[in-house]
Amino acid sequence: MIKMKIFKNKKINSSGVSLVEMIIYAAIFSTISLVLVSFLVGAMRAWINAKTQRDLVVGAQHALNVVSQVVRPAQNIYLPESSLGVTLGALSVTTEQNPPAHNIKFYVTDSTLYEQDGTTPAFAITPNNISVSQFQINTITSSSTPQGIQISLGLLSRAIPATNKTFYATMVWRGGY
Repeated sequence: MIKMKIFKNKKINSSGVSLVEMIIYAAIFSTISLVLVSFLVGAMRAWINAKTQRDLVVGAQHALNVVSQVVRPAQNIYLPESSLGVTLGALSVTTEQNPPAHNIKFYVTDSTLYEQDGTTPAFAITPNNISVSQFQINTITSSSTPQGIQISLGLLSRAIPATNKTFYATMVWRGGY
């Protein structure tokens, strides 16, 4: 009888994890992981959208600055090489920046805006990750004489998701105001 009492008072040491505890831990871990992944995916999308917007703005600023640096000191629009008022137009101006007087032309080919100075080869002034969807030039006239131009430049990002923005600039010839 004494042996029975000793055996009954002795507790069995169970330091393991039960199945119910394991299921609860897995559920908590899964919930936390799901929240973290959702947060990271949202942050990445916001970063990609911000980068795309920045690329469009920087590309538009560069392109419009290049056009502006040529147009402002120019004497006039060279109409035989210009396409005004159309969605994918062309602009050719007569300038004397590097005498003798010559024409500098801006035009869109294969969704890229190019500048061509006289007979030299044309070069792209929009980056590769942006395509040009609109390059529309309208003249600003005063007493039937063109005094400047208004440019609508539509850019489309080639990133996913594609973003389209239109930028506007007005340029007046020096001495025309």
